[in-house]
Amino acid sequence: MKNISKCQHMVLFVLFLAFALSSCAGQKMSTKEPPDMAGMQQELAGNMISGGYATKYNGMYYFVNESSLSQMDSDFENTKQLGDIIVSSSAYMQFADNKLFYLGIGEALPGKLNSQHTLYVYDLKENKESKLTGSDVNINNFSIYGDQIFFTTWFEMSDKDATGGQIYRMNLDGSDLMLLGNFDYDKFVQVANEKIYLSGYPSLLTMNLDGSDIQHQEIDSTKLLVYGDDIYFTYDNENAEQSGKLPSEGDSIQYPRDSGLYKKSLSDPDSEIVGLAKGIIPTFTISNNKIYFAAVYGDPPKEQIVSGIDLSRGQMIFEMDLDGKNLKNLVPGVTPIVLDNYLFYYPLTFPSKLTWLALE
Repeated sequence: MKNISKCQHMVLFVLFLAFALSSCAGQKMSTKEPPDMAGMQQELAGNMISGGYATKYNGMYYFVNESSLSQMDSDFENTKQLGDIIVSSSAYMQFADNKLFYLGIGEALPGKLNSQHTLYVYDLKENKESKLTGSDVNINNFSIYGDQIFFTTWFEMSDKDATGGQIYRMNLDGSDLMLLGNFDYDKFVQVANEKIYLSGYPSLLTMNLDGSDIQHQEIDSTKLLVYGDDIYFTYDNENAEQSGKLPSEGDSIQYPRDSGLYKKSLSDPDSEIVGLAKGIIPTFTISNNKIYFAAVYGDPPKEQIVSGIDLSRGQMIFEMDLDGKNLKNLVPGVTPIVLDNYLFYYPLTFPSKLTWLALE
C-alpha cells in the first residue's frame, strides 16, 4: 500500500468532519418528534360521527371547501386548495404517516342509490394525491388504526342481490385488501382497544381485528364512540312521540323508551346503560372530556331539504360533561366538530358555510 502523507490525512479528516456534521445537521432537521398518532386518532374519532369534514395536523387545518380539499393556517388565513378531485362532504379526514386520507365522490352508479365513494390519500411531503381503492368497493366510512385502514361499504337495498354492507381491512398504501365480514345494512365503524365496533341496524357488533369472534351486543345504536373506558351512542326510537323540545338538564331518559344519547361501561359488562341527553341527536363528538352534540327541535319534518339540511326543523349545538351534567347550549347549527379549542359547525342558513367558534 502507498503511504498517506500528513497533508492527505488532514484532507481526509476535514472531509470526514464535514460529512459527519452535514449528516448530523440533516438528522436534526428530520428528527422532529412525530405526533402521537394513536392518541390523535382517539381524540379525533368523535369528529367522524359528523362526517370528518375538517381536521388539524402540524398547525394546519384541512377541510372540505365547496367539494374541494382545502388547507388554511392556524390563524384561519391563507386558504389554498389541495388536489383536484371532488371530495365528499363526509370525507372522514384522518392522518397517518404524514398523509391525509379522505373520501372522494364520483357520479351516481347506474341502478344504485349511492354514488361511488373512493378512498384517496394526499402526501403532504410530495404534494401528491393518489387513489387507494377502485370501483370494486363503494366506501361508506373508514377508521385508521395503527398502520391499517378499516372501512365499510354502502349497503344497496335497491340491488336485487343486496350488495354491500361489508367490513374490509387494508394497509395504508392500499395493499393486502381483506374482507373481514359481510353484514346487512349500512354500518358505522370505529376501531379502538384492539377491537372493531360496528354500529347500525339491528344492533352493535364487535369483533377482533382479523374479523374473528363476532359478538352481537344488546345495544341498538345509530352512531357510537369509544372514549376512555366507556362507549357513547345515540339511539332513535322511531315509535316514540317526539315533542321537538330541546334537551334540558334533569330530563328523565330511559333506554330504549326514549331517543337520546347514552353511555355504557366497557370494563364492566354488567353495568347499566346510562342516559345523558334526551331527544333526537343526529351527531355528537367528545373532546377534552366534554360532549358536544346537535339536537333537533321544532315540528316534525315537512321534507324541506336543501343541500342535505332539513330546514323545516332547527338544530341546536350543546356542550355537557361526560356524566350529562352542566348542559348548556352553544349555537344553532349542525354537525359539530372540535379541533383544539374551536368548535366547527354548519349554521342553519342557505348557503351554509363552514363556521367556527372559540370554546371557553
